[in-house]
Amino acid sequence: MDEVLYSTSITDQIMGFHLAFQSAPIYVIHQQVSRIPTWIHRRLISDRYLQPAIDDCRVYKDDYEIKLLRQANTISANAHRAVLKAVQAAQTEAQLEGIFVQTCIAQLARTQAYDPIVGSGQNCATLHYTRNDSPLKGKQLLLIDAGAEWDGYASDVTRTYPISGKWTKEASEIYNIVDEMQKECIKETVAGVDWRDTHLLAHRIAIKGLMALGILYNGTAEEIFQCGTSRAFFPHGLGHFLGLDTHDVEGTPDLDWKPTTSQLGSIASLPTPMLGRGLYRAVVRRVLEPRMVITVEPGMYDPQQLPTFLHSHTRRG
Repeated sequence: MDEVLYSTSITDQIMGFHLAFQSAPIYVIHQQVSRIPTWIHRRLISDRYLQPAIDDCRVYKDDYEIKLLRQANTISANAHRAVLKAVQAAQTEAQLEGIFVQTCIAQLARTQAYDPIVGSGQNCATLHYTRNDSPLKGKQLLLIDAGAEWDGYASDVTRTYPISGKWTKEASEIYNIVDEMQKECIKETVAGVDWRDTHLLAHRIAIKGLMALGILYNGTAEEIFQCGTSRAFFPHGLGHFLGLDTHDVEGTPDLDWKPTTSQLGSIASLPTPMLGRGLYRAVVRRVLEPRMVITVEPGMYDPQQLPTFLHSHTRRG
């Protein structure tokens, strides 16, 4: 049977290790440095390597972890369906939040992976809105971003739909762009693909769709892309790792990324400041490998704060 050690025993364990191996290095995470006896020489102590090593291990999920993630997502999907069935009869965002949480608890998931986001009308356009207290009457759209936790492992699912059950022409057109972004990016969510290339693919699809609607104009798709204009409509990263945290650790990033010509176009001609304007903001900096679990969550956000933050979300592992 494996021995379980508690944080209160850290000092004694370190002392015992040092007495047995007096010249061996001691690797700790930074919070543990203060627990090391002062008579152990500092040259033997390093807090630089253990935390990154743990993070790298967490990036890859084993079969048991994937099973827990799937269960969290199954329960969350059931809760989202319950909200969808109730939306036309509900009076407030709070009622819908209650239905979501109630459904999760009824299926033994008593903890949410994060505070549910249930926004209607203009509240849809507020990233990470959690007040969830507005009436639904007179509102066009509902956005719900919520996920249950199962045995410590998180889910993260977002859906947007019309409260009345019928899309307006304008909302449907924007939603279809987001839907295409999601479907095409899922196709590229495979081993060997750098996630930054997939993120840029989402921007290119967004630009194509917004140009077709006449929202973006006065330039070619390539010129608009190179200016970073699409970030005004899609301001966040395409997705994030999922695991013990909703935004799980990235591990050691791949720093030698060179954007593929097919995604970035004539990047060599771009002025350096363009890169600093955040087209790659909050993007996972990894080449995807088997057993990584990552979300695919493109969105479309109205820069003028109109109620059209249409956000489609799924995950792939």
